[in-house]
Amino acid sequence: MPNPPTAQSPRVHAGGTFAFGARENLTVSGAINNSGAITFNNGTLSLNTITNMGSWDFQTTRDIPASTTYGTLTLSGAVAYTLAGSITCVNLTISNASGTLDAAGYQINIGGDFSVSGAFTSNGNTVVFDDVSKTSNITVNGASAGTLTFYNLTCITPSKTLRFDGGDTFVITNTMNLNGQAVNTEIVLNNQADDGSTQFIFKINTASEPTVYYLDVSNSDVDNTGTQSINTSNCINRANNDTITTRCWKFGLQIDISGYAYSGYGTNGLDTANIVLVKNGTVNTNVNTNSSGYYTFSSIAFSIGDIM
Repeated sequence: MPNPPTAQSPRVHAGGTFAFGARENLTVSGAINNSGAITFNNGTLSLNTITNMGSWDFQTTRDIPASTTYGTLTLSGAVAYTLAGSITCVNLTISNASGTLDAAGYQINIGGDFSVSGAFTSNGNTVVFDDVSKTSNITVNGASAGTLTFYNLTCITPSKTLRFDGGDTFVITNTMNLNGQAVNTEIVLNNQADDGSTQFIFKINTASEPTVYYLDVSNSDVDNTGTQSINTSNCINRANNDTITTRCWKFGLQIDISGYAYSGYGTNGLDTANIVLVKNGTVNTNVNTNSSGYYTFSSIAFSIGDIM
């Protein structure tokens, strides 16, 4: 490839690969259509737009171009990377234990997994997990030694699932914006094994206690050496969470409500009848009975004085 090459709208087809060699620079005035795999080694890349979301591997390129449509973005070099602007990707991996990524304050939107084997520095940025069709596994390996720090951690996508690496610590230093929006669309937080034993750990170093909304939480600890606990509103304390130490999850009061629905003066169970739970005059949630007429509402948050 001549140096420096230019292209208007290059395309990499599905199953195809494009390897970009050392000391080569590429300027794209149109759009890269990547349905395959693109690898960059040491050159520089100037982009306008990207269409489709194939895989990208920046091996030694230092500055990661801003984009709205990266697919799987891998930073595999033992070098220091810096974002040149906000990015969106399906998966983001810092795969080299000696590699570092400085977000430089730019927002990162991730639909799927975030894996860090080197080091991640936010510099005041926001990391957003936002694709409900994908479970996001957040994993810390190698040089990060079990700790990953977020400045702003955000997920406001209803029914999204976030799975954190069990035994690792996830530090929040500014805002923790987690909101599943409504009953029955809670964001699920869990460890990656769902084993009921190994907790992932939040360490909250924010200026004030964060409040999170409409979460379904399992296997989570809160580090006592942090400055804050985690307050909750309409969240489900599913299992194996830290609720009693100095810094902890504050779930408040929760109850299970169950019973039977009958017809015929209490002789026949109502099969698949819809039972509605109303709290303080507002519909809270609903469930269907089983074949015997049995129903249950689990982990219903309430305060003293509420009318069910």
